[in-house]
Amino acid sequence: MKVRFVGVKDYPQHVRQGANGFHEGQVWPVLEAYFSVDGPNQLRIETIEGEGPGLYDSRLFEIVDPTLSSVWCCSIDADGSLTFAPEAWLVPGFWEQFFDQVPDAIDTFEIGRRAVLADSE
Repeated sequence: MKVRFVGVKDYPQHVRQGANGFHEGQVWPVLEAYFSVDGPNQLRIETIEGEGPGLYDSRLFEIVDPTLSSVWCCSIDADGSLTFAPEAWLVPGFWEQFFDQVPDAIDTFEIGRRAVLADSE
């Protein structure tokens, strides 16, 4: 799936959070999609390779390629929220380990990242 940044419009700060690095019209591959039961839907996008991907509010984007990655799996959290991502990323604690720079988690991220990006070409 690919999305285009449409801008921050008149959204409140909590929706715009982290979006200052985007420019209107930029197209990005989505590495992961998170659909919250009672909060914002978020897209995991890597804006700078090697710095780790961020989660951004889906209201800031429009879909330009709706094709879902063939490596995405789906999980349902205890609260009913859905996540679509490479299966290895769905393991509880994965993202904490990744951002704590655990080497196995970094390797797991890179494998999933490459697979998702290959699908989006």
